[in-house]
Amino acid sequence: MEAVELLRRKAMLESQIDQAEHRATLRNDLKVRQQQEERRGTFAPDQSLPRQATTMYAFAQRDAS
Repeated sequence: MEAVELLRRKAMLESQIDQAEHRATLRNDLKVRQQQEERRGTFAPDQSLPRQATTMYAFAQRDAS
């Protein structure tokens, strides 16, 4: 009976270690994604937004005609 208890405790500890490693991996993945988002904003403008200069030029052209 004692051997079975030791195996259960070992299994529980391994499970806890696996869960802790999984949480650490998820935290690291989140950190990497956040850094990638920051870099995207730093190095290149958001292409989904219209460029203000282009829009202002279009308004000026429309007003001039």
